[in-house]
Amino acid sequence: MSYDLYVELGGDTQEEIDALVSGNHQGVKVSDIFERIRLLTAVAARNENVKDYAVSGDRKQGGGYKSLVHDAQPTNTPYAKYLIGPALNQFQGLRLIPIVPDLQALPSGSWFLQFTFTLARPWISKDDDPFYVTESVNPVRKDKVFKVPTMSAASWKGLLRWTTMHTRL
Repeated sequence: MSYDLYVELGGDTQEEIDALVSGNHQGVKVSDIFERIRLLTAVAARNENVKDYAVSGDRKQGGGYKSLVHDAQPTNTPYAKYLIGPALNQFQGLRLIPIVPDLQALPSGSWFLQFTFTLARPWISKDDDPFYVTESVNPVRKDKVFKVPTMSAASWKGLLRWTTMHTRL
């Protein structure tokens, strides 16, 4: 007997993979969807013979990783029901998901606007030199992690405001 979960519950046959997907393998109940996905990933990485079956299951009946994560209705998957749903509820309980502000607490005439947009093409500045003497007001600056030029959110806000004023007014 091995004390490593991923070695002990590895699957070598299609029946063992089906048992992993269902959450009851070799008498061990694995109720956590995330752990089932990790176990299936370990099987797919370790065993070439059952890799395709671990990923997508049978062509006609499905199974494997895809049966846990993908569905015609994404909210009906075990992944969404038992992993994403509870995490989303927890985030909402901790107020980590932004909500619309209470407009009653704001001065009269205040309003809230939120929108999502996609750039026509990726925006990357090719200018690595600062535009201003002080870096705190430089709209284009280098990212601290990847060292690529990025633009601050305040600069985007100003550019969007300028564009809206000049195209709509």
